Amino acid sequence: MPQLNKFLRGIARAESQNVVSRAIYDEIEKEESLKTFVKSNVGSSEIHKVLSEIVSSPPEIVVIIDEATEEVRETVEDFKKIPIVIEFKTFVREDKKDLHIHMFEPINSKNPESNLEKEKVFFKSALEELNLKAPQITNARLGHGTKHAWVEIKTQRRGVAFYFALEKDTVFVDLYIGMGDKTSSQNVFDFFLKQKHEIEKAMDSQVTWERTHPQYSQASRIIIRNNDYSNLFTESKSAITWGVENLIKLYQMLSPQLSDILK
Repeated sequence: MPQLNKFLRGIARAESQNVVSRAIYDEIEKEESLKTFVKSNVGSSEIHKVLSEIVSSPPEIVVIIDEATEEVRETVEDFKKIPIVIEFKTFVREDKKDLHIHMFEPINSKNPESNLEKEKVFFKSALEELNLKAPQITNARLGHGTKHAWVEIKTQRRGVAFYFALEKDTVFVDLYIGMGDKTSSQNVFDFFLKQKHEIEKAMDSQVTWERTHPQYSQASRIIIRNNDYSNLFTESKSAITWGVENLIKLYQMLSPQLSDILK
């Protein structure tokens, strides 16, 4: 994705933003009907100001590619603002080479319909906020399974990570400790349990200590839940802010010691 990186670096410069907004503005000014249409849609007569604000905002990135392979999806996850990936395929009739059929999923159809898609959008926004508030955390990523999505901060040990996720109608952040066997996981858990008072005081929240994970008996978990949101998706902004701030706090507090333990 070197071209995309080059575009993002270029559009981030103020001089580039001025050139782009000026070029669009000049085209709009050439035609009176277009100018009237734009004014009616942006709700302002100051078209250049509106254009400048739009162009200076972080862009929504769309990658159009013939096949959205796993490698492509993993690559786009490295960007701070995760792009939308659209597959665009062209079919040609053998008997009529000039007759083409294009198949693609319109961006409008990307609006979330299922809970999984809603969670992807929710945590995509959370990851973007995390990248803005803690750019020094470079190992955060958006993850998802077949039913749920989450934000994950990896550690040097597979199976041990910090999460911001959903559990029914509850948002939570946690340190998931899955060392591969129950004893090793609980040894790490017990190390932090000895600091229970200090950790709970620093988090300024109720901490749940699960020495044995309720679903995965070989794992342990240190978890902070928030049940204050009656509808997570309509109250997403405050829920995301809570999750991101507590994920950063938990990571910054435990990760230095965790790195020493996992060596």
